[in-house]
Amino acid sequence: MIKSKNEAIETKIKDLLSKSFRNTEENRNNYILSFRDSPELGVKYLRLTREVEIQNKIFQFLTQQYEEAKVMEAKDSPIIQILDSPNFPTRNTHPKDLLYWC
Repeated sequence: MIKSKNEAIETKIKDLLSKSFRNTEENRNNYILSFRDSPELGVKYLRLTREVEIQNKIFQFLTQQYEEAKVMEAKDSPIIQILDSPNFPTRNTHPKDLLYWC
């Protein structure tokens, strides 16, 4: 499976390289932008760049809040953990109170 993917990628690279070295008018037009498209692409690029910056700021803000919440949770956690509830005896075994009062 991996070999077939590698072979497919290598054939695609060879195909692209062979096309790029041909000096035909068709290949030159594929790589050069027209002046009609450049303003639209510039606006699209700026919008995408702005969106990436916004998402990056949101990620930084949420990461900071997540770290603060983890610290606060660690502070609020109890230090002593009760493993077993105590069982109190129903009657006293020592000291024998009757012997001391007599």
